[in-house]
Amino acid sequence: VRRETVIRSLVIEAKPADVMLYSTEEGMGNLKDLRLVSERKLLRDSELKTLGLSDDQIGAIPRMDDDYWPSVRARSGVYQDYTDHESAQEANTLRECFDSYIKLDMQENGTTELWNVLHGGSVVISKEPVSCVPYATGSPVPLPHRVAGQGMYQLMGQVQEAKTEILRNYVDNLNVMNSSRIACDEATTNIEDLTNGRINGIIRTRGMPANSIMQMPAADVGGVALQGLASLDAVRSQRGGAAVELSEADRQIMSSSATAATGVLQQTERMAGWYTQNMIDTLLCDTYKLIHKKLRLDYAQPLMGKLNGKWVESNPAEWEEREHLELTAGPT
Repeated sequence: VRRETVIRSLVIEAKPADVMLYSTEEGMGNLKDLRLVSERKLLRDSELKTLGLSDDQIGAIPRMDDDYWPSVRARSGVYQDYTDHESAQEANTLRECFDSYIKLDMQENGTTELWNVLHGGSVVISKEPVSCVPYATGSPVPLPHRVAGQGMYQLMGQVQEAKTEILRNYVDNLNVMNSSRIACDEATTNIEDLTNGRINGIIRTRGMPANSIMQMPAADVGGVALQGLASLDAVRSQRGGAAVELSEADRQIMSSSATAATGVLQQTERMAGWYTQNMIDTLLCDTYKLIHKKLRLDYAQPLMGKLNGKWVESNPAEWEEREHLELTAGPT
């Protein structure tokens, strides 16, 4: 006797934004209103065979090629030049497929329905009608009429690049000041002593060193560089709020009065709270509504869950559809 137990569960996965494709309707900022939402997927030949495709159909699906996906290659970092897409076994060859959610008029009656179509090139692997687009997006800085907003990098990227440039120049200047260039008279100076790099080493000369060796002048920009870094830190705090500069806020509060401390806390937390509220209103809100809808439509049976430390039974089929939610972000 063999007993089989089937366990169904909802899985939430984080997808990189650079593998997602959207249709470009004007004024559309919600995934459910778009004609097409697609995700790039890489499937092996063995996986495609289990889906019922023949060898000829599998051969017609394009192989993996990241040349047309510069963002994917950039995410590979230092390993992008060492990535080998060719497999030693044909069964492990990666094929470029797209899991698309598209509105189609399958009945040709002028009414569109939402379909999930998995295809690679011109080969349709599977298709079925679905109830919703199972993707949720969000960003700390939403953009009007756009699916994808801006992240913290778009706000901080220029500051970070400027700080990196200033820091590199500062380090180069320190090296110049510690080992500045020297002009010498080859006829009266031992070149080997001069170029061996020994700290406080002896340099043999024929005559007075003032006449044989002369240090080339170099400007010390250390103070200006430190002022520039401090100025960019202030810009970063203004753009990111307390989320990126808690230590600076703490130092200011320690040296201020109670009234001033309250004002500093409010100012530094305002931007961080705005970013957090935007993420809740977009990403978390849409994710919650998706989970609620999937449970209500696809898990129409009593479920057990823990509520306030006690197990409670609930039937998702009896739930009402939710479209409007009121969420409150915590003070932290």
